[in-house]
Amino acid sequence: MAIYGLTRMLAIEFEPYNIKVNVVAPCNIVTPLNVPLYESMSPKGDVEEGKRILADKYYPIGRLGEVRDIPLWMVYLASEESDFVTGHILFIDGGYYAS
Repeated sequence: MAIYGLTRMLAIEFEPYNIKVNVVAPCNIVTPLNVPLYESMSPKGDVEEGKRILADKYYPIGRLGEVRDIPLWMVYLASEESDFVTGHILFIDGGYYAS
């Protein structure tokens, strides 16, 4: 993925200016936009069943992401607490890329 190289390159280029470059990359987050995906995962076209099937098949944590899973990481990256963190991609993915 090009985002890896771009993130690292920008982190190196902007570090002399004390600008940190990180990427937050959420995976499947439950939103109305994903309803057709959930329906397609279920033989009956049931949204809730589709979510369960998708979560069981692809996410080791056993559930899909929710909007609430993202903001605290963004607050952390925007805070002084993350002063030593740059050039990283944070996958908020319930273990999708680990499996």
